[in-house]
Amino acid sequence: MFSKKSKIIIVTIILAMLILTVFGFTYAYFVVRAKKTNTTTNVNLKFSDLKIEFSDNNSYIKAQDIVPSWSATKTFKVTNTGDADVMYDIVWLSLDNEFINDDMVYSISCATDCSGLNEKAVEEAGDNIPILTNIVIPATKTYTYTLKLTYKEKPVDQNYNNKMTLEGNIGILNTKDYVTKDRSIVRNGLELLYNKRSFSTATNTLLDKSGKHIDGTVFGNPTKNEEGMTFLNNGDNVIIGELNYNPVSVEAEFKINNIHNAYIVSNLNHGGYSLSINGAGRIYTEVVGVSDKYYQPYASNIGAGKYHAVGVFNGTDLKLYVNGELKTSMNVPENIKNPQSNGYLALGCKTFGKSCDTALHFVGTLSNIKVYSRALSAEEVKKNYNALN
Repeated sequence: MFSKKSKIIIVTIILAMLILTVFGFTYAYFVVRAKKTNTTTNVNLKFSDLKIEFSDNNSYIKAQDIVPSWSATKTFKVTNTGDADVMYDIVWLSLDNEFINDDMVYSISCATDCSGLNEKAVEEAGDNIPILTNIVIPATKTYTYTLKLTYKEKPVDQNYNNKMTLEGNIGILNTKDYVTKDRSIVRNGLELLYNKRSFSTATNTLLDKSGKHIDGTVFGNPTKNEEGMTFLNNGDNVIIGELNYNPVSVEAEFKINNIHNAYIVSNLNHGGYSLSINGAGRIYTEVVGVSDKYYQPYASNIGAGKYHAVGVFNGTDLKLYVNGELKTSMNVPENIKNPQSNGYLALGCKTFGKSCDTALHFVGTLSNIKVYSRALSAEEVKKNYNALN
């Protein structure tokens, strides 16, 4: 459980104010990170200029070492400087919320004649998600809003949200003049999740964002960038631990720099499952049973570039999806055998017990890895693909 003795540090930096006198855009931006109390946690809340005329002190609020029951507020104003009524929506311009079980909530109140928002859980992920809609502000009127963000305390151990991050931009758009995109993922059966923010260079760890805390140990010298984690050398890989499931779904979003025989996700050692590519540029998924191994390739050769692949074994059939579409399927007459020697799951190489065969190393970038303890449906595979694209 998080210690109630953790400190909250607030830092405010006053910046120059810029007022927009045209019907333009701006946003409120903040970042939240929850971690154990012996590490640093950051919460950032930044406001800039919005449309019509948006004003606050452009302050930047930062809190560290947050615990359940933490909250922060920020006030902003919207002023109609014109001579006619204007209608607008307050929206999440972009949102990526890793907190699970609805632990992070928010509300918006209005001190003037406008309506607010009762407390609700922060949505998972998406673009242009409506918060308050069809707001009409009369000419020369000013609406004063207060956003409150709260890490809700519950009578349970909330360490499942340790190391989670929330990032979002709140802004104003023309009513109905935008398209909302849902970027939430399938959560049912999710056992492991690594995303673009998982790589901690400070601890050389790949942080699991599923809530299960199955963190991976990073070896070699992979680099962190906006797309994820890039492997260049044969010693670059991640060792995770035992993740044996039957049925299973294994998913990867990756960018290939060099076409050769390489494993992207591997749990193989005379048993297990994997996603890989070969020297001809074909994507493979594989499962290994007691009597034989079974693999399905994507028939078309691929080149260097970015791909999304999902291998699904439902107990009787092995399926391979590439970029959201089913490419191949085969019947498998037996269950998956657990790898010998309690073999580990690894990224960027083929596992050999609890270590890697570095000769089959992956050269490229891993952006998103998921493992499910069940078979995803075609619709669920498509949902995850759309969430990333």
